[in-house]
Formats: sequence, structure tokens, C-alpha cells
Amino acid sequence: EINESSDQKAAISKSKPTFKNDEPTLPFGAKESDGEKQNLSISISDFVKAADLPNGADDKQGLAALRKALEDRDVAKLLNATQDTLQILSKEGVYLDSLDFELGELKFWRDFGKGKRGKSLSGIVQFSDYEVIEKINVRFRTDTMFKDVVHHFLRQFDGVFTEFNKNASDNDIAAFSNTRTAVTFLILASVAGTFD
Repeated sequence: EINESSDQKAAISKSKPTFKNDEPTLPFGAKESDGEKQNLSISISDFVKAADLPNGADDKQGLAALRKALEDRDVAKLLNATQDTLQILSKEGVYLDSLDFELGELKFWRDFGKGKRGKSLSGIVQFSDYEVIEKINVRFRTDTMFKDVVHHFLRQFDGVFTEFNKNASDNDIAAFSNTRTAVTFLILASVAGTFD
């Protein structure tokens, strides 16, 4: 389980993350150290690796990226929300690694990052397992606690991805779109009506 340390819980992020076009880093907020704020920066490649929630001991690069990502409050919140959601879905017998889907063009991700919502984004993903998505949809409609988890995740994802989109290359977006965090977003946004 991903747990925030006391330092991470004390992190302060009063403004949206900002991205530098000339630097592949993601400065997500700040944390306190000896009474002073220190900016935190996460490289785009580390963010993408962390978003896939690496958990195998052999994936040393992924685990190192995850440790770096968890030092930031905003990213840690998103990754924790992803893990919480995946634990709930697993109890429903839904596992991302076995889910069959096809991703749409990158322009849909770009459009989402620029604030577009609704049917113009309906091509972002095509799920083949309609029964699985419907099962999650029923849970979303009938389980208030799960609905809260979904909305919490979507809020966290929206804030982080919007800023990530500003500096990420098309290759970065493509790599991110296949991570567990991104696929979790596609599932939850689908049942929550983000693409309707």
C-alpha cells in the first residue's frame, strides 16, 4: 500500500503544478523543510513510470520513480486514489492487466488536458468488455462510497494531468496513456459520464 510519510502529509501545494518547456520536470507544489518551502520537481519519465504503480522488486527504476513521485503531495494523492480504486475493482473481479480495450488518438488526451469534456472525447477509448464496464457502472450508481472514491480520483487526475499535458510530448502522452493510472481514469471517467 502507498502511504504518505509525515513529511509528505505536511506538504503544501497552494498553486497548480507548473511545467517548464525547456526542462523535462514537473514541479508539483512544495514541501516544508525547517520552516521553509522547497520546490519539488519530478521528471516526466519518473512521473510516467510511477503512474504505472510498479510493485515488483525487480523493477528498480519503477520503484525509484515511485519513491520520487510520492514525495509530492499532489502526485501522491493521485497515486493513492489509483491504488484505492484498483483494490475496490479487484473485489469486483476487475483487473486492469486482463481488461481488453483500444485507445483512441492522442488528440483526445490533449483535448482533455485543455479542459474539453463530453461526447467530443468519446473516442478516447473503446472497451471490448462491456459487461465489465457495466458492472462497474452499476456499482457507481448504487454505492455512494464508491461514487465518492470515483469523484475523488477524477479530481486528482484532472489537476495533475492538466499540468502534465502542457509540457508532455506526444510520446510522453502515449506512454502515460497505457499506465495503470491512465487506464483507471478511462474506466472511471466512462462510468461517471465524463465522455457523454
